[in-house]
Amino acid sequence: MYKRFACIPARGGSVRVPRKNLLEINGKPLLAYAVDSALATGLFDEVFVNSDSDEILQVAERCGAQAYRRPLQLGRGDVFLVHLLHEMIKNMEWGESEMLAVLLPTCPLRRPHHIREAVELFEKHGGSHSVASVCEYETPIHLAQFVDHEGRLSPYFPDDYLRSTRSTDHPAAFRFNEAVVINSAQGFLGQNTLIGSRPLPYIMDPAHSIAIDYDYQVNMVSSMLQFEDTDR
Repeated sequence: MYKRFACIPARGGSVRVPRKNLLEINGKPLLAYAVDSALATGLFDEVFVNSDSDEILQVAERCGAQAYRRPLQLGRGDVFLVHLLHEMIKNMEWGESEMLAVLLPTCPLRRPHHIREAVELFEKHGGSHSVASVCEYETPIHLAQFVDHEGRLSPYFPDDYLRSTRSTDHPAAFRFNEAVVINSAQGFLGQNTLIGSRPLPYIMDPAHSIAIDYDYQVNMVSSMLQFEDTDR
């Protein structure tokens, strides 16, 4: 029987924003936004929080999620997310008959309808391709600059830059926005990166794609959440 699971990876440590996953935004831990959105979809047989932290796992259970303790060696900052997924999938003995949606807690503006639509996209294609949520770069990557060895700005893509500096003259480029990645459990085992190779894009608007990596983004997201309509 086909089952759907959600996994929210939430490490105890954090470099740029201390205790980020437990940080309160408008009176609610950051982690809770991901749990609440997953539960509100009504899609999942279980919603898991995967963590190395007792405190995070306790908060997860209070929010209605299942606690999954990862091995201590997978709690280091240099561990790739896909590796802790591999451990969890093997330990839970999931395979082709289980779908897994990975929701990073750093994207609190992701709403239940975003998750639903990403799952619909995955299932529309028969579960044969992974799905990754993305948003468009504000400026085309073809206009990107770097600081060269002389301390001056130089274009990463000189030919494209010299051809035109108008944004509309270049194709859109997209980035993973940390909202959702979906694949079969077995499919994740065949990936060596979180989003895998050539996933289907679920395109989200930039306003709902802010991922908290720096302190200034906390206040920005807090203000935006106050004006968010209740998801239907």
